[in-house]
Amino acid sequence: MQLEKLATIGLAVIIVVAISGYILADENIRDDIFDNLFGEVKKDDKITPVTGAITYGDSADVNYIGKFLNGTVFDTNLEEVAKQWGFYNESLPYEPAMVFVDPNYEFYPPEGYENYSSSFIPGFLEGLVGMEEGDMENVTILPVDGYGEWNESMSEMFGMGSYPLESVIESEISENKTALISSFPGIDLTEGSTFDYGAVAFEQAGVLNASILEVTDDNVTYKLTPENGSSVDLPLFNWTIVFIVENDTHFTMRSLIEDGHIFSIESFYGSMHFKVISVNETHARLAMNLDAPEVRFIGATLEFELEVVKVYKTSALLES
Repeated sequence: MQLEKLATIGLAVIIVVAISGYILADENIRDDIFDNLFGEVKKDDKITPVTGAITYGDSADVNYIGKFLNGTVFDTNLEEVAKQWGFYNESLPYEPAMVFVDPNYEFYPPEGYENYSSSFIPGFLEGLVGMEEGDMENVTILPVDGYGEWNESMSEMFGMGSYPLESVIESEISENKTALISSFPGIDLTEGSTFDYGAVAFEQAGVLNASILEVTDDNVTYKLTPENGSSVDLPLFNWTIVFIVENDTHFTMRSLIEDGHIFSIESFYGSMHFKVISVNETHARLAMNLDAPEVRFIGATLEFELEVVKVYKTSALLES
């Protein structure tokens, strides 16, 4: 009986070893067994779990529809919805967004998931937390977790918190000759000649002329000659300034700004939005927003329809 038992055990070991060798040699069978037993997938020599709810550090393929509270759709990655709302762009792929769920920007996507991004508003990312593959949810996002409000302290950081309504300008200006020629190609540097200074300074012709007073080897001295009471629209700020000429050596530029006026500037930081929140005799107080792609998103509560197409538990890779 003992010999029979040993023989049976030996045969079982041989069968197990043979089957194991076959399984380990076949990648598809191996991955199927890993999937069924452990809920994991082999990806780029890494075992990445794909079961369970989304948490921080996970990655997911997501379909979404973004709306304002009045029901207007402003963004989606679903082609039919984009066409329905009139902002379809044939250059876009219209496929699930590759989202790296990291609203606090604490991690980098792990190797193999570099194309997954956390460049979504915090409320979008937070809304995915707890969802599982196949889930669909409606998420309401307040401005604090969306594109923010008007921020006066931020404007002060950029030196735009308190904007003076009047600026005193010296009429005579001495400038490097090379720099002047670069700004005004074809300029006549003969003493007594005039050129259109406003065409460059304000991007508008005929609003401010200048006269050449003196030309040396290195510099050019010229005099700005605005007409008293004339005005020009500032293209950058989208408001009007008036020239006030009281003497021959200086003149004043007065900005005509109304409370509530909004303007935007494209810069290194992206879209910079400003709003005049108050005006007194000498200054205008400005608030600012750097987060919104357009002014209409500032202070807006948003709604997103989210559908999780696929979950990748990359948080496990971050922990390891």
